[in-house]
Amino acid sequence: MNHVFFVSFHILLFVIASVTTAIADGFWQDPATGMEFTRIQGGCFQMGQGESEKETLERLPSLFSSRANFGDELPRHEVCVGDYALSSHEVTVAEFRTFTEETAYRTDAEVDGGCMEYPIPGYRWKTADRTWLDPGFRQKDNEPVVCVSYYDAVAFANWLSEKDGKRKFRLPTEAEWEYAVREGGGDKVYGAADELGETGWFVENSPRRTSPVATGKANALGISDLNGNVWEWVGDTYAGDYYRTSPRQNPTGAAAGPFKVVRGGSWNSFAWHCRAANREFLQPVHRDTATGFRLLFTE
Repeated sequence: MNHVFFVSFHILLFVIASVTTAIADGFWQDPATGMEFTRIQGGCFQMGQGESEKETLERLPSLFSSRANFGDELPRHEVCVGDYALSSHEVTVAEFRTFTEETAYRTDAEVDGGCMEYPIPGYRWKTADRTWLDPGFRQKDNEPVVCVSYYDAVAFANWLSEKDGKRKFRLPTEAEWEYAVREGGGDKVYGAADELGETGWFVENSPRRTSPVATGKANALGISDLNGNVWEWVGDTYAGDYYRTSPRQNPTGAAAGPFKVVRGGSWNSFAWHCRAANREFLQPVHRDTATGFRLLFTE
């Protein structure tokens, strides 16, 4: 009996140690959807276009550099964010299905005319009778959900918050998103690297459609797919001059405006779209086959 107790006691210690390690490593899994989150310690960093990205942009053909060197990414400025937990990859088809099956929720694309698709061949965006259930290519459960609007993403976050009862899930701010892609700081073009091929699916290496999440190399924080695969809705309202007036501590976007920000680039984006500082914007009702989202929570 004593020997059995000794062995059992050590097994218990091993289990406790394993759980403690998992928590220390910052990993948490939502029981409702299986979504994985990585805890990120907040801090201060330089947000916006750095020298490495400026050099990349200066090498672009004049067709692309006509955006006045992407002035909405400037000035580069110090921003501080608090602690948060970010989903380790983009929200998947399976995770989104859990939400719709439980709530009978119908997306904007399902009730209001489909979503934009980028057929190949064709290579031009067009409105089509597509939804997240059928974006025009057969998706696996572990691929990122697409054809979802900003409002669809917010509805998913609100449902998960209500279901959890403790954590408040939401879209990340631009600052929180960029802090994560930059691994808490740094001046590399794509946040974790100066070359995109290992970390993200974009026009040069994608199958011209979405790919399973977390198949590219994760960054040092353990976060995947921040560059490429699908554009990601963030919570901020867009303003081109926002960086000139944004607060230093936990900025949340412009006070008002018709557009919401998307970040990160997608499977049909050029590499420069996928840069850490790149800011794009869409109407919140917009949906297409290259835009999805991820969530975070704070405690």
